[in-house]
Amino acid sequence: MTVNHKAILFFNWFGTGIIMPVMSLMLLSRRCTLQTLSAAIGIYSVTVIVAEVPSGTFADLHGRKTAFLASCAAYMISFITLFFAFGFWSTAAAMLFQGLGRAFSSGSIEALIIEDSIEKSGEASLAKVTSSISVIRSIGIASGAILGGILPDVLNYSIHIAVRVASIITAGIAALLFLRENKRDGKIGTTLLDHLKMSKDLIMSGRTLIAILICICVFSVMLFTLETYWQPAFREIIPEDRQVMLGVICTLGFAATALGGFLMGKSKLNTGRSRWTAYSALAAGMAICLFILAFQRSALGFAAFYALAYLFLGGRFVNRPYKNISAQHNILQGTIWGILFSPNKH
Repeated sequence: MTVNHKAILFFNWFGTGIIMPVMSLMLLSRRCTLQTLSAAIGIYSVTVIVAEVPSGTFADLHGRKTAFLASCAAYMISFITLFFAFGFWSTAAAMLFQGLGRAFSSGSIEALIIEDSIEKSGEASLAKVTSSISVIRSIGIASGAILGGILPDVLNYSIHIAVRVASIITAGIAALLFLRENKRDGKIGTTLLDHLKMSKDLIMSGRTLIAILICICVFSVMLFTLETYWQPAFREIIPEDRQVMLGVICTLGFAATALGGFLMGKSKLNTGRSRWTAYSALAAGMAICLFILAFQRSALGFAAFYALAYLFLGGRFVNRPYKNISAQHNILQGTIWGILFSPNKH
């Protein structure tokens, strides 16, 4: 992984971290209720899932770099819309574009980095590079979250949005100037419909990818629940003047994610059949943490189980069985990587 790769990843996820400690509170400040809050975030989540295969297909046809730049454009539209939003429908539109940005991002920059590493160092480098991506991603989000918790609530978190837009522009310009992508083998004349058909056939052709999709859905439900309601729940526990603790908790969660990714990257549990046992154990561990978290009434207990849930989540990211799937379907690499990297954080 090059320095440019690390810098682009960092700025991309640093901007994400700025918003994360206050996302639900930001949506509530734009006249979402607790009921419509889940609907707004649900629109984001559904958009990510629905657009995942088409965005991966776009990456296959037009390249990872172009897909990443498209994600930057979608994010820009999302946060500019959110800046002026004042009501559920305008907020929902912003979340839809944010979902598109996430979908186009998930099959692009990480996939390019992984493919570059495999090309230079062989498939033995796969666990190391995925662990490195997880760590950089977590460091970027954690440092952004600290700043997001410190920034004052001015004009319904408009400062947070402005910093997020600046980070998108920085990552986009850096990708445009410094990101290089080698031409990949593929079928000349392959159309979008051909790609979508091949993607469907790929998903239905083997039990491995179907099993991964089921696992992703399970983690999606847990992550959706956690990310939707943890901020309002934690605000009820802490004093009004302690908003900075939102950033601290968010940072703690992603430090735990980085630790989980590091430990799993060093572990022998991410190879062979043991990866499936480990994956199931990680899912069960996260579910137990969420159940206990729901009954916490102290800031310390809340922070502990929130971090523990993300420790399991970080291990899950590295533990995904990439190797056998990705090596067999060169023309569908963007689609495959998009699925494998979804869902992750906003």
